[in-house]
Amino acid sequence: MTDITKQIVQALHEAFPDCEIYTETIPQGFRQPCFSVLQIDGNAQQYPNGRIFLSMDFDIRFFPGKRQQCREMAVSLIPLLQTLPGLCGKNISWQVTDDVLHFFITYELMLLKTEAAAFMETLTLSAGGKP
Repeated sequence: MTDITKQIVQALHEAFPDCEIYTETIPQGFRQPCFSVLQIDGNAQQYPNGRIFLSMDFDIRFFPGKRQQCREMAVSLIPLLQTLPGLCGKNISWQVTDDVLHFFITYELMLLKTEAAAFMETLTLSAGGKP
């Protein structure tokens, strides 16, 4: 399965190498500007033939040094996160709350459930023939 959080973090790190990026809790006294990547929702829907449709919603929070950086960052995150390897983001929106940018994006993908192949046991064959 694709680890979407790692792909988001990698894209952010390549574009903004000087910013810290958190995926768990943000430590007290963190340095700004920085990012926090959170998966806020997800669901799986079963389809025929062992396929599973996954939909995952993310909130990429940006803690700016200055409030006016939020709008600029939101616009720059669109092309950066809209297309990741093997994924296409949709339902992109953002809002600024308490001087923090919340950039929302949904990634969807189809997984194929594969079962381990059952192999036959060892077969011993003995044939008797006329000499």
